[in-house]
Amino acid sequence: MGSKSRSKGFGYEREIVKEFEADGFRAKRAWGSNGRALGLHEEVDIVVHMKTSPDVHLQAKRKASIAGYIKPTPQVMAQVIREDRGDSYAVLPLSTFIKLLKHYDKE
Repeated sequence: MGSKSRSKGFGYEREIVKEFEADGFRAKRAWGSNGRALGLHEEVDIVVHMKTSPDVHLQAKRKASIAGYIKPTPQVMAQVIREDRGDSYAVLPLSTFIKLLKHYDKE
């Protein structure tokens, strides 16, 4: 990975950590975008520390564009997608995900 791409990824990971911290969570970026630096799987980029449940492990991907059918419209909270014979995934705005975690992690 080139230095420009590495820098872009680092900046995006910091942006995510700051968004969680602004909502009162403790979040940490893995050094070198490698979860092994935190004793976790190498694909983990960010750990969000929870008060009452297991920590949340995230991987950050920043792309020039995302297919329109994957992004939720303003009329829905999340887009649910699945490949044939695969698992379903919910795609939702980070702000909505943070609100859900906050509600879930009350002491």
